[in-house]
Amino acid sequence: MEETTIMSPKLNKFKAGIVIFFLLTVSHAFAAENPYKDVEVDRATGRVIYEFNRFDFLESIVSGPDGAIFTTNLLQGIIYQFKNGKLSKLTDVYGKLVGLGLSDNENLIVTGSDSQNKAVVFHVNINTGKTTTITTIPDALLLNGISKIDDHHFLIADSFKGVIWKLDVRDGSVSIWLDDDLLASPSVETQSPGINGIKIHSNAAYISNTGKMLMVKIPFMKNGSAGKPEVIQENVFIDDFAMDETGNIYGATHVYDSVIKITPQGGVTIIAQSDQGVSGSTCVTMQYGSKNTLLVSTNGGMLKPDPCNVVPAKIVELELRK
Repeated sequence: MEETTIMSPKLNKFKAGIVIFFLLTVSHAFAAENPYKDVEVDRATGRVIYEFNRFDFLESIVSGPDGAIFTTNLLQGIIYQFKNGKLSKLTDVYGKLVGLGLSDNENLIVTGSDSQNKAVVFHVNINTGKTTTITTIPDALLLNGISKIDDHHFLIADSFKGVIWKLDVRDGSVSIWLDDDLLASPSVETQSPGINGIKIHSNAAYISNTGKMLMVKIPFMKNGSAGKPEVIQENVFIDDFAMDETGNIYGATHVYDSVIKITPQGGVTIIAQSDQGVSGSTCVTMQYGSKNTLLVSTNGGMLKPDPCNVVPAKIVELELRK
């Protein structure tokens, strides 16, 4: 594992090309009117625990059992590990790394794509950084959030195909768990993501549809298949999100530079804002073993129309009110 000092990155031509292409194609893909302009603010206590460079696109974040934090750099194909105040590069692939989850206490499962833009699911050992391909999904378009059903099965969001894939890690087999209009992108042509984040809570899968500004609940049937999807919240622009044990949802609002809380009753409040370091918030996770601490990854606002307004990407810790 390579210990890393974050300075001005010198990307190879392949990765630099990805960055430029990505910014040109998706900077216009998000909602224009701020849905949170009149939402009540009730701020959590926040602190920046690590600052990266400007134009580092941190996409996902997960917390491990030993206090380590892992985050994906989407455009550079890197997984970083932050532990005991030090940052190291866990793995580096030629492609994009998007969704991130714990497979078990020693391994990560990661969604992304290879250098040929083929959708791939990777397995990464936390201790060694050894990276192997679990499966390639030829029919997938943009693998994104991932959530664990049990030791062998995971659900994966496909933001452009508008489906949820079910993966068996034992043999790499995949099938479509759900295909529904509530998961679909409003416009694949403009690179507007549909289903984005996915979490499993109380025998149901919850998803954020970013482009359609929806939160959707999908119950598990007794045989493990998907039940009928239900819209539980409208007019919420959420990238990825976390859920606590009582069913509160904590959503990263990406271009709206905030983190919001949605209660099970549908109440919405803003719990973190740009001056707390969450500009370009992309993902939220509960700190491993904690009921009150959130971790947020950001890209510093890389999708803002004016690149001069982009700030360094960060990992931010939010302490919730008890």
